[in-house]
Amino acid sequence: FNGLKCLVSVAVVCPSLLLLLVVVVRVGCCCVEREEREDMLESALPDEMILLGMSYLDVKSLVTCRSVNRKFRELCSRNEAGWDTLCQQLWHDKVFVCPVAKELESSLDAYRRSIHDSTVRQHVLLDELCYDPTLHNVWSFRFKESAGPDWTSWDPWWNGGEARQMVFLHDGKVQQYNNNNNIMRRADST
Repeated sequence: FNGLKCLVSVAVVCPSLLLLLVVVVRVGCCCVEREEREDMLESALPDEMILLGMSYLDVKSLVTCRSVNRKFRELCSRNEAGWDTLCQQLWHDKVFVCPVAKELESSLDAYRRSIHDSTVRQHVLLDELCYDPTLHNVWSFRFKESAGPDWTSWDPWWNGGEARQMVFLHDGKVQQYNNNNNIMRRADST
């Protein structure tokens, strides 16, 4: 039954599998034993077709499919099941991705490692903090109201503008980032 539910969710996101699913259900209903039904369900669709359907699933659905049986667990663990795409979606707007995760061959393991890193780590690494043009790690800066009117009066954010864009350099200095032409100018503080 779990295998059937999994394939139904795959067929919903990949309509071309719907016809094959109907054939599989008809063949499966004729069988008496559950194991036989699952064997027929698995053999009715080639692995490539199942992987194609799985590549459209979200993380929760893909993990659910892994719990169907051993065959689905093995298929859902492959990079072709969509883990490559899911990793790219997870990482696309990140300034810094755990380097260990990027080096893993298994995209499932890379996804797990990235989630683990983001939930347990409570500090910022120097590479995440300091400016790197390829990462575009620019920080928005504004004074808190408690800094007082002397500081907030010249802060663009408190005057209705955008927050200042700042970058931290490896030599310990701070520079303001000019978004229009990517030129940095030295800030007053270091």
